[in-house]
Amino acid sequence: HTHTHTHSHAHTHEKGASQARSDIGAKHTHTHTYTHTHKPQFALRLALVCAQMLCYAGNGRFNLSKQHITQYRRVFRAHRGEFSDRYRSKVRAACSHALL
Repeated sequence: HTHTHTHSHAHTHEKGASQARSDIGAKHTHTHTYTHTHKPQFALRLALVCAQMLCYAGNGRFNLSKQHITQYRRVFRAHRGEFSDRYRSKVRAACSHALL
């Protein structure tokens, strides 16, 4: 069964998923590549969602309460070692900006 995406949002989603796979596990790129058949554990995916929410809050897309920012940050930090240094820096800066 083949599914063809004709909607531009689907392409954006695929691009985002591809970027997420490159951010998750970038530390281990020499031995591991994520594919559509191998997806990260749920907890790691949840950490990515939290990181994205922090980034959205940091660039003003969402206005989150300090309590929500703290909770998202806690989940992301529990798995931060699985993300690239560059992505951790991006999330850290966004979180700081969101708390201003």
